[in-house]
Amino acid sequence: MSYPEEFKTFIYANYIGISNKELMQRLNNALGTSYTIQQVKAYKKNHKLNSGLDGRFPKGHTPANKGKTWDELNIPKESQESSRRTCFKKGNAPHNRVPVGTEQMKCDGYVWCKIAEPDKWRQKHILLYEQHHGITIPEGMLVTFLDGNRENFSINNLTLISMSENQYLNKKSLRFPDKDLTKTGIAIARLQAKIFEVERKEK
Repeated sequence: MSYPEEFKTFIYANYIGISNKELMQRLNNALGTSYTIQQVKAYKKNHKLNSGLDGRFPKGHTPANKGKTWDELNIPKESQESSRRTCFKKGNAPHNRVPVGTEQMKCDGYVWCKIAEPDKWRQKHILLYEQHHGITIPEGMLVTFLDGNRENFSINNLTLISMSENQYLNKKSLRFPDKDLTKTGIAIARLQAKIFEVERKEK
């Protein structure tokens, strides 16, 4: 996967002395993006960038890059100007910060809603399902669009399925633009899961 220059220079300017989660949050706050921890970790691993952390912060911990100049951080001269322009500064809200309630189509193809500051987002279809049914999505379950249209937020187009059912639907191509056909596919997936469970118990 290729990354824009702003991503690369920000990582190089900020990776030392902070966790991957914090680095991801700072990155997304500064650039208005939605990169995941996995993407940040993969980039650091591929470029042999070591934060210097061992997983624990000792009492009185000070980030390794605190107080260092750009030259001391070993950032290429040609990247320093971009880094200064995009790095997060304490107390400053990024120019592209959006208010709570904002909806955005993210790179994963889903609409996300900003639900809290500084940068907490959730997928819109999950929020709608939970609000309508008054539940929190259980672990191992997900909300799917029956007609495959990720912008059709009708509550009748949203249903709850298990991860294994989702995998079976994808593997057997049992998703259709017709909601009723997809419901039939889900019923087949659930029947197959029950058959597998019974056969496993009989062994």
